[in-house]
Amino acid sequence: MTIKRNVDAGLPASHIIELIFNAPAEFSGGNIDGVSRFVMKATEQARGESLVGVPARIDAGYFLIALNNLQQAQATNLGLLENSGWIDIPVSYVTGRRALMTFQKGASGTDVFAKALADWKNR
Repeated sequence: MTIKRNVDAGLPASHIIELIFNAPAEFSGGNIDGVSRFVMKATEQARGESLVGVPARIDAGYFLIALNNLQQAQATNLGLLENSGWIDIPVSYVTGRRALMTFQKGASGTDVFAKALADWKNR
């Protein structure tokens, strides 16, 4: 997973989230076929709020989420990225089954997000 500020003026997005999944050949789900959204939440049990963006499947196991570049959407997205401690990524497999991947930022992740967000604000 990579989150970066968009520098391509031709792409109407403030930031790009890149997700690459490497499923083993024997994985019963086949591979990741779809990512529906990127959800930030305060606690593991919280429902959370989706970032304002559009997910796109680029190739098998490779997805981009373009975050909306409108001012209100940017404020919402950056606030969620900065203040939420957990991330949910709902996915679907080639077989049609679905799963939810949940990540905790933790202390080091919170620090990385804070540094990246501070850097993006200064550009």
